[in-house]
Amino acid sequence: RYGDHEISSRCGVLLKKDTEGGTAFAEAAPLPGHSEDNLPETIALLRRRRPQELIAEAGSLPASLRFALESFSIKAVTSAAPVQSNALLAWGDYQKMVLRLEQIQQDGYRVCKIKIPPSGWDALAELMGSFPGIQFRLDANQAFSPQGLERLYKLIDSHGLSGSVDYIEEPFPTFWQEASFLNYPLST
Repeated sequence: RYGDHEISSRCGVLLKKDTEGGTAFAEAAPLPGHSEDNLPETIALLRRRRPQELIAEAGSLPASLRFALESFSIKAVTSAAPVQSNALLAWGDYQKMVLRLEQIQQDGYRVCKIKIPPSGWDALAELMGSFPGIQFRLDANQAFSPQGLERLYKLIDSHGLSGSVDYIEEPFPTFWQEASFLNYPLST
């Protein structure tokens, strides 16, 4: 479930990159009802362009393909660790989110991705604090400024929730230019 959309399936492309340090995988899977890009367009780009060309044009690529290429970049500079599958929670009515998180726990998930708004974080902190057994992946959809992200860090720390954050995804559009002050793992 994503917002008002029920997603029963999602198609994508799994990309593989062999390096001296091992093999890395990344996905390019447009999110139905959210992403402007589509799978045929992504596949066509992969067939037409060499990897070096795609990397050079990353800022103008469809979101799902940019995510895959940036995931390879992050994996190249971090240690390899297994990544747990996550449930998805859309931001909305607080009580509905609590009920959804209870169901997520009953379903056996220990990681949950939340599409978070650029404000209203007291409710986020309360929600995270109510589910200490869940790691949260906070997806900002490029809606933050560096200062806004810094305020979110301070809120998370002030509530003692830093151990509950798995990573923060796409905090702002200019990720690589703004990433110097960050103190939580990020994803793009």
